[in-house]
Parts: sequence; structure tokens; C-alpha cells
Amino acid sequence: QLLGTRDGQCFMTDGTNGLRFQTQTATNFRPGDVVEVVGFPKLEGSSPLLREAVARKIAQARLPPPRTLGPDNLLDAGYDATLVRVDGLLINLRTEGGEPVLELQTGLRTFVARLGKNENLSESLRVGSRIRLTGVYLAQGGNRALGQAIDSFELLVNSTADINVLAQPPWLT
Repeated sequence: QLLGTRDGQCFMTDGTNGLRFQTQTATNFRPGDVVEVVGFPKLEGSSPLLREAVARKIAQARLPPPRTLGPDNLLDAGYDATLVRVDGLLINLRTEGGEPVLELQTGLRTFVARLGKNENLSESLRVGSRIRLTGVYLAQGGNRALGQAIDSFELLVNSTADINVLAQPPWLT
């Protein structure tokens, strides 16, 4: 099942394991599409990748429930290309190439969450807010085949509906 796309890569899961694929041509898949994919495997990196893939949609289904991340399990390559939920403190908002970017802190670790270019952030989203995000976990660095741990991760958030404000920042800052 397709969870999301970014920069020509698609992220899918079979419910427990994540997989990335790159198609030969542009795709119009949406999160929740059930797809069949055939391609050339590349096992290096944080998760398997099918290159020069051919994919077709065969159904549409509800997304699987996200796995919850906490401060102790943020850097785990096993979450790559799967749907996760994480709470954090919003420490910065910015735009990169027309794409809204949120910087968050959970425990001692910081990470980045990216939204699609067509998404506009809510006025209620302010630096210092505690928020809950649901998105696709994108492991950075590492190599599963060689047993190397990942360095960091990003979260690909499909829409602003996947961002929940848990608490506004205190009025005295």
C-alpha cells in the first residue's frame, strides 16, 4: 500500500515492512492506493529500493494505523518507509523550495518534517507548540545490508490534517 511520494520516490508498506520504489515515468498515486510494483532491487541503504519500477494501482484502502515513536526509539531503520506518529516541540517553521518545513524536538533529538508544496500551515501552528505528527518515516544514512545504523530521519507529512496541536506555547516567552 502506498503511503506517500517525494522527489520521485514512492514509499509503500505491506503493513509491517517498508519499501521504496522509483518508477520510470511520473505517477499519480495517492496515499492509500494499493499497488503492484516490479523493478530492479537495490539492497543498499536504509531500506530496499526498487529502481526503474513499473507500478499499477489495483485498489484503494484505508491507511494502516501508525506506529508510535518515542524519544527512545527515534533512530530505528526498521521504521523506514512506514507510517509513524510522533509528538514533539515545534522549534522552527520555514519554507524550502516552496515546501513548508517544520523542525521539531523530541527528547534530546531534533528532526525535520516536510509537507507537500500545495499545503498551507495553520495560523494556530506557532513555534513553541507541542504537536503530534503522523507521516512516513524516511531514514537518512545507514546501510541495512552492512549493518550500519541510520544517522537521522525526516518525516513526510501528507497533509495538514496529519498535524495535531496538543498545546499552544506559553504566553510568556
